[in-house]
Amino acid sequence: MPNGTQLLYAPLNGSEGVQEGTTATTANSPGAGTITIGANNQQYYTEEAAEGDFALRFALGTTNASIHSYSYTGQTARTVRRFKLKLKTLGGSVRMIAIRNSAGAAGYFGVGSTGVPFLLGASGSATTGATALTADTEYAVEVAITPGTTTSDGVLAYRITPWGNDATTVDTLTLTTANTGTTAVQTDRLGAASVVSAVTDFIVDDYRVHSLASGWIGPTTPPPALATSLTSAMFTIDARASVPGAPGGALTYTIAPSTGVTEPVEGLFVGETPAVGAAAIDYTITVTETSTGLTATGTVTVPARAAGTYTSPVRIRRGSEF
Repeated sequence: MPNGTQLLYAPLNGSEGVQEGTTATTANSPGAGTITIGANNQQYYTEEAAEGDFALRFALGTTNASIHSYSYTGQTARTVRRFKLKLKTLGGSVRMIAIRNSAGAAGYFGVGSTGVPFLLGASGSATTGATALTADTEYAVEVAITPGTTTSDGVLAYRITPWGNDATTVDTLTLTTANTGTTAVQTDRLGAASVVSAVTDFIVDDYRVHSLASGWIGPTTPPPALATSLTSAMFTIDARASVPGAPGGALTYTIAPSTGVTEPVEGLFVGETPAVGAAAIDYTITVTETSTGLTATGTVTVPARAAGTYTSPVRIRRGSEF
C-alpha cells in the first residue's frame, strides 16, 4: 500500500468521450485547475504509457509555456508527489513539475537537455542529479518538498525508479538549504513552467500528492498475485437494464479461460438468454473484483432474435485497475 495520506489523485485519464489525441481542456480533465497551452505547444491524451485508459502528453515547442494544474489543501509540512514519466524527445531543459504556494513557485523538478534531472527552488540555480534518464523508458518519479522557516532552509528531494521496480533506484537527490518559501504549498503544475530552448516531448500519468513526514509513497497499487484460473468467486456482477423494458430471460455470466490467465484478462463474458421474439435490450454491467474492490463497466447488447444465449466480453485488467 502507498505511504502517507493522500491529498490529491489525478489519474489523467480524461473524461468520457476522450480519445487518442484529444486536446486537454478543463472540461475533459476532471479536477484540473488552470490549463494553458501556449503557441507551438500540444497537450493531449494518449494511450501510450497509460496506466488507465489514457496518459497526458506534452509536446512542447520553443515559445510559451504549457501547464496543467491541480490544487489541494495547503501543506506547511513535507509533501511527496509520485507520477509516471516517459520521455519521448530530449530537446530543451524543462521544468516539468512546479510546486507552488499562494505567492508563486516554491520548487521545481525538471529534466535537462541531456536527460539529467534537476531540482530548483524559488530562487537560485538548479542542482542536477547524477544519472541521465533515457527516452522511451518508463520511470516512477517522486518529488518531495518541505517549506522552510526561512528562505534558505527548505528541503527539496527526488527519487527515481524504473516503473514497476521500486526496489531499484535510478537516481536520487536531496537539497537541504533550498528556498522553498515559508508558506503552505497548495498547487502542482505539470507541463512546462517556462519556455523551453528546443522541442521537448514527454508523457505523465498517475499523478498523486501525499503528506508524508519521511520516506517515499512507493508503489500505489501492488498487483495482486495473478491467478492461474478464474472463478465466479473472484467477481461479483451487478446488471441493470439501461433502457426501458423488461428482460426477456435470465441474466447469466460465465468466466473463461479457466487456465492460462494473462494480463489483461479478456475472459469475462456476460449475456442474457432472451425469450423467443424478445425485443433488443442493452444492459449496463458493473464488474467488481472481490479481492481488491476494483470495478469495470461494460455494455451488453442482446439482439431481438429467436431464443438463444448471446454474450459480450467485458475487458478486465488486473493490477492497477480494471
